[in-house]
Amino acid sequence: MRATGLLLWFTVEVLTLRAATPSLTAVVNSATFAPGSIAAGSIATIFGSDLAGGVALATGSTLPTDLGRVNVYVDGVAAPVWYVSPGQINFQMPWDTVGRAQVSVVIISNGVVSNEVFTPLADSAPGIYGLPLLSATAQPAIVGETISTGGLDRKARPAYRGEYVTFYATGLGPVDNPPASGSAPDVIARVKTAPTVTIGGVDAPVAFAGLAPPGPNPYLPGVYEVIVLVPDKASSGGALPVELTAAGKQANTVMLPINEGRPPSLAKWLELGDSGVVIARAVTSETTCPDIVVEGKTQTMMSRAAAALPLFPVLSCEAQVPAGTASVSIEQQSLTLPVDNLQRITVIGDTGCRMEAPANFQSCNDPALWPVARVSDNAAATQPQLLIHNGDFHYRRDICPPGNAGCAGSPWGFNWDTWRADFFEPFQSSFTAAPWVFVRGNHETCDLAGEGWFRFLDPRPMPASCQAYTDPVNIQAGQLQLINLDASFTDDTNIVPDQVTAYAAQFNMIRQIAGSNAWLILHRPLWGVRSNLNSNLGLQQASQNNLPPGIQLVLSGHTHLFQTYSFAIDRPSQIVIGNSGDTLTAQATIPLVGAILGDAPVSRATSLSHFGFTTITTAVGGGWTAVDRDVNGAAVTTCMIQGTRVACDK
Repeated sequence: MRATGLLLWFTVEVLTLRAATPSLTAVVNSATFAPGSIAAGSIATIFGSDLAGGVALATGSTLPTDLGRVNVYVDGVAAPVWYVSPGQINFQMPWDTVGRAQVSVVIISNGVVSNEVFTPLADSAPGIYGLPLLSATAQPAIVGETISTGGLDRKARPAYRGEYVTFYATGLGPVDNPPASGSAPDVIARVKTAPTVTIGGVDAPVAFAGLAPPGPNPYLPGVYEVIVLVPDKASSGGALPVELTAAGKQANTVMLPINEGRPPSLAKWLELGDSGVVIARAVTSETTCPDIVVEGKTQTMMSRAAAALPLFPVLSCEAQVPAGTASVSIEQQSLTLPVDNLQRITVIGDTGCRMEAPANFQSCNDPALWPVARVSDNAAATQPQLLIHNGDFHYRRDICPPGNAGCAGSPWGFNWDTWRADFFEPFQSSFTAAPWVFVRGNHETCDLAGEGWFRFLDPRPMPASCQAYTDPVNIQAGQLQLINLDASFTDDTNIVPDQVTAYAAQFNMIRQIAGSNAWLILHRPLWGVRSNLNSNLGLQQASQNNLPPGIQLVLSGHTHLFQTYSFAIDRPSQIVIGNSGDTLTAQATIPLVGAILGDAPVSRATSLSHFGFTTITTAVGGGWTAVDRDVNGAAVTTCMIQGTRVACDK
């Protein structure tokens, strides 16, 4: 079967070798297989025989991948090659061929030179890919905001009027910021002449057209991304033709099913903000916010952050919920309101799937090795009255290496696709279970996933730009005060004077607002052991290891274990819950009891390595009971929190 799209990696099965002369029969558009002109920078397909280095394959065998034996030459210059089989080669027409009327194409396969084929070029030669890209019978329409996160065989659903849809194409012509041939763009590269698109004969506004940006694009250089808004005047209830024209050239027509009504929001939840504020949030693929119903009264949510294409093709919305409200719903989904007498808290932390070059790649596609969906399901099953996330939502920083099945096809980089894969999709089961408190992690700093943090989760008003430091948030959760300190920017093991100055000011704010029944929550532990080193030295110096007497507990994530520390002096205990999904941290090899952290010895400590979450409930007679649980919710260890002391049974 012919393979449309861009096949990356194949296993090799060599049965016999024979000297054969490769024969080229056609060079065509890789999206349509239609004969005609090819555009510079686009993906082209060669059809012929004996193309794969003289390797003969048995029926049903896999395809060879040793592309080093097969080279494509365009006007005598080597072109990037992506896919080779005995009958087909996919390659990129080099960018420097722009302006030529035609080029010669020759391949050398296992040292044998093919015949020469002359191929006409044009400024544009558009073609729209189907889904999945590897199937010759794929359905070609792609609804961008619902593309699944697993594998190259991404799924699509019918679109709604008034929302963005995304499809992939090739041959749309020159771009600004063109990358080198064979390279994906490292900056946004828009087409110089925007295409026009109609859906069902109605003009569809093109919101973005350019090379598919790194991160959301799991494909290869030469693939373009087009984002259009489905027009309100488009008819619904059936499939409509999508027609794209670029520089006067029309692409193949694809069909897009259109649903009646409005699309459901992609996520909706309540979170606790400063000084008793309760915030309703929603993320939608539409350009307008959904309605919220507060005690039977309907109002439209306000826009928090508009779509920023192509990386964030979603709208973030919010509304403040008045104090004393008895019922809230969005799109007929009830949201659980905060309670005055808080008795059940569920805590998770460090949930994203790690994809970090050069060699730290977690198996995001394996629910046993990245069990976040189970953590979400079982955390919701504990019937919490409050959910706390200790930070680090977003870990898919770098592209999955070739041949790594554990993360193959995953989005990566700092964009909506990755936020959806790492957090919004796996946590669907717990979003409405209880109000949330979100803590900013070091993976949500401005040089990493900070834009998404402020768009979606930060409890403050949306800032004009990403902020490195934000003031503490004073959260009232029933009878408990939670002081949420943004410690994302501080170094773990080095004292950086500017950071110490900034955080010293924040600890002064904390001293002013702390009451008699408070927890300090921050992503990086104030006191802990990381890689056998005392951390966090910068925060310790900024705080002078002196917290207000009303703070009874410090709650953090960052270390991917379950840990507790109590001290030999009158100081709040430190609990670390960072074991909810990312690669687990190696246990310290030094004894924790007796370790000097922040100039004080540890008197009791627990450190357990497993995936899971923690429930914290009020204890009979006062205090709290913290139960460290595995991914299925089974208890691993039980800890008693009394005043500033914590003691566990393991």
